[in-house]
Amino acid sequence: MKPVSFQDLDIDTPIPYSAEISSNSDQEASISQDTYTFDESSKQSRCEFQKIGNCYTFLHTKEGKPMITIGPDFKFSIIMLLGALAYLVLATYGIRKISDHYWYVRIGMYAVLCVFFGSMLATVLVNPGIPRMTRSKDLGNPMYCRKCKIVADGYRVIHCNVCEVCVEGYDHHCPWMGKCIASRNIYLFNLFIVSYVISWMCNILTWLIVVVPHLIKGH
Repeated sequence: MKPVSFQDLDIDTPIPYSAEISSNSDQEASISQDTYTFDESSKQSRCEFQKIGNCYTFLHTKEGKPMITIGPDFKFSIIMLLGALAYLVLATYGIRKISDHYWYVRIGMYAVLCVFFGSMLATVLVNPGIPRMTRSKDLGNPMYCRKCKIVADGYRVIHCNVCEVCVEGYDHHCPWMGKCIASRNIYLFNLFIVSYVISWMCNILTWLIVVVPHLIKGH
């Protein structure tokens, strides 16, 4: 099987900052810090929606790092959230049919459902790893991206051509979550996958053992 290269993906890799400076020393002043639209001098702008690339951000830290990020594929994430809500209704119906004698099973299944929906919602909303506004001299291995014109640390910084932003710790772009999966939401994404599988297994067993026999008996 042919290995997948960066050229096969819809991403770009930033170049070393030193290489960009050496190729055009006149740009040093203009690219010595991030050029995101966040206005560091305005405290009010930290609670306003802003567009970075194809993403919309809300609630920024004082350094300019967005806390909430809505990706360009938000329509798919809305479909996922609506599907998850429908699944919660179906799963809750099955759990309520479990005998009160097995209350601990109910609690466990409700807990898994909470983790499932909570981790999914957090993955959709949390900033995946868009770098904060940082001067190049503060970084150990600064990398410069010609597309979004930022200077960021060299830790797996990748420019996503779908989101049109650089992200730290890039793993993949997930259209169903609406954006990239990277350093800041990869653990939430993995938690969502695990809780989703566990929840489905538990609810399939619940319906086969409890709900279906109950419906057949007509009670």
